[in-house]
Amino acid sequence: MNMNNLLLPSGSGAEIRQSIYSLRRRLRFLYQFWWVTHYATGLIGVVAGTLLTAIGSASPGDSMLGAMQGYAWLCGIVATVATSLVTFLGPIQKAERYWSAYHVLDQALLEYQLGLIQKRELAKYLWEVRKILLAKDSEIKTSDTHEREHAQEESADDKGFDSGVKTSHKPLAEVEQFVR
Repeated sequence: MNMNNLLLPSGSGAEIRQSIYSLRRRLRFLYQFWWVTHYATGLIGVVAGTLLTAIGSASPGDSMLGAMQGYAWLCGIVATVATSLVTFLGPIQKAERYWSAYHVLDQALLEYQLGLIQKRELAKYLWEVRKILLAKDSEIKTSDTHEREHAQEESADDKGFDSGVKTSHKPLAEVEQFVR
């Protein structure tokens, strides 16, 4: 996404470019897509596995299940592939990442519209959204850890000394150039 032209100059009311709202809509869509993918694929795997068990335990004389014994191999393949996709594709982790980014952006927009934050703080939120989306699963912090570090960082900024929290201001400067 091009960070240029994300914000209009603020006059009396802080107006936000449609690209930020578009990003928020895309984040919500991607969350829903991966959430549905996770549960649909998992449900298909469970149904196929259950059907395989039922077919395997049915005697050849049973009505419908007995007639399906020739397709047991297919149920096994479907169950295996669906379970593998849920495991290796990790759709629920992707969904959680998009949901997290969506809420950070949604909160930033709310605070900006209410005049509680300025463009610089909005740019920080946008950078946080980018970090969430680009992070590896092992790098994603829990909200409690993030809030604690953010509070320490703000406290250190207010007192004028280093809190020990490692932050990179270079990427923030990158984002800020597009907000001005």
